[in-house]
Amino acid sequence: MEQARICAAGDKAVSVVFGSVINKEINGRVRALKNALLSLNVDGITEMVTTYAALAVPFEPALIRRKDLIAKIEAVLPEITAAETKAGPVKEIPVLYGGEAGPDLSDCAAKEGKTEEEIVRIHTSHEHYIYMLGFSPGHPYSARDEEPFSFGRRETPRVRIPERSVVVQRNLTNITPFSQPCGWRVIGSTPLDVTDYGRSEPFLFEAGDRIKFKAIDRAEYDRIREKEEKRRQAEKENAEAIFGDSPSDLEILSPGFMTTVQDEGRFGYQAYGVSPAGPMDARAFHLADLLAGNAQNTAALELCVTGPEIRVNTNTTVALCGADFGMRIDGVPVPSYAGVPVQKGQVISFTPAKRGRYGYLAFRGGIYVPEVMGSRATLMKNQLGGVSGRKLAAGDRLKLGFGLLAGGALRRLSAEVPAAKEETVTLRVVKGPQDDMFTKESLRYFFNHGAVVTDACDRQGARLQARPLEFTGAKDIVSDGISFGAIQVPGDGQPILLLSDRQTTGGYAKLGTVITADLGKAGQLQPGQQVRFVEVSPETAELIYLREYEALRKLEEAWK
Repeated sequence: MEQARICAAGDKAVSVVFGSVINKEINGRVRALKNALLSLNVDGITEMVTTYAALAVPFEPALIRRKDLIAKIEAVLPEITAAETKAGPVKEIPVLYGGEAGPDLSDCAAKEGKTEEEIVRIHTSHEHYIYMLGFSPGHPYSARDEEPFSFGRRETPRVRIPERSVVVQRNLTNITPFSQPCGWRVIGSTPLDVTDYGRSEPFLFEAGDRIKFKAIDRAEYDRIREKEEKRRQAEKENAEAIFGDSPSDLEILSPGFMTTVQDEGRFGYQAYGVSPAGPMDARAFHLADLLAGNAQNTAALELCVTGPEIRVNTNTTVALCGADFGMRIDGVPVPSYAGVPVQKGQVISFTPAKRGRYGYLAFRGGIYVPEVMGSRATLMKNQLGGVSGRKLAAGDRLKLGFGLLAGGALRRLSAEVPAAKEETVTLRVVKGPQDDMFTKESLRYFFNHGAVVTDACDRQGARLQARPLEFTGAKDIVSDGISFGAIQVPGDGQPILLLSDRQTTGGYAKLGTVITADLGKAGQLQPGQQVRFVEVSPETAELIYLREYEALRKLEEAWK
């Protein structure tokens, strides 16, 4: 049995790696460690992400130091044995096979030299074990041990397949919660909603569950689907009753390029494939909230590249931090990094961002939209949170909430404007967890010479242009967890810096992770900007984080 390794995954996460292959015993040990840590109720572990062969453990250093967390993990590891790898419950999943629901079934049958009925028999006769969830919220990665198919992916991936599609290759089966691109073969559709944010339990599956597929006909499919649609309509009507048509406080006259509602992010759901989202520049977000008189984690508007035009229908206070957007009230310039009074009927507008890309416009009381899984943050790629999971549009009306500090607002700080495009940005990096997959010489060159940000730069990540990193051997890994700021490297050797809306798991090697204190600078990077990377130890990164955490806490306490 391979010895477990504890690797750095930035300054706020560790990864416990049990192996480099996919099998139930290793995956069972991953789940057993998660259960053991849950039973300890460790204060400071923010969530745990189960993957094929590793457990990602994000934590809050202000509550538990890295060395203490590692000591707790090392103390329970000897107890994690194959005897503790009991699988979860069996869940029966109805599937309509073939026809429009499963356009690849006939091709699969031809490739196997079998009838369509025989393919369905194989698929429904055996249990499928769910190793992990990822790619998109609630998306299960399952496999069976018996009668694997011989075919792999399609030669030409489909641009988009419907939600709830049942897709296969070899011994693997996935169910797609949402419409998405896919190279796997579609053999059917389930009428069940795999993911529904309005349910008390949003996700149908958990890692360790087993699936037994059951063939149904069109009449049964339609009956189950009708029941699911009625439930979703009831959820929608309930939400509308809570957040109905009462008078709005803000009216969006023009939305800007990409204005979204964000709070600190949605945590506790990465194990289900849900990206945390949240601000690209957390420090700027927190300062805007404080300057507007709000408690930390009160929802604000994130501006990107160009800002919105907003009519304010109540007396309030606003604050803008982050990129320089040249805020104006009724056309008159007002300072950023300050609490600014706004009167009922006035219009807030902005110039395009001059330095950086993201700004944070906080209103006293915060933006009041429904919480989804404990957060108001917008995750556009999965239509989750904020205003119907999308960027703001002209005509949107928003309400303000009650996320206030005990004290007032109207304070001012020295502006912390991001670097200009022509300036080199330095980002400090904790190496790992797969830095040993790259040659020492190519890593040395990367840290000495840096990279340039390409035009492929958004909330999910920034593709960088550098001298290609060289691998010592294999170029891929068994998919594991991904931290904010991870630098992953695909087979072409070109690094990708992963940001707020990153995927929760991935199969590319990661050479390191930008430290938390520098994530705001990473989020503000602009296409064409030069980036330099400096290696620091996890211990140093933790001390830097704690110093900034304490300074922000003292600032909030002083203003109460």
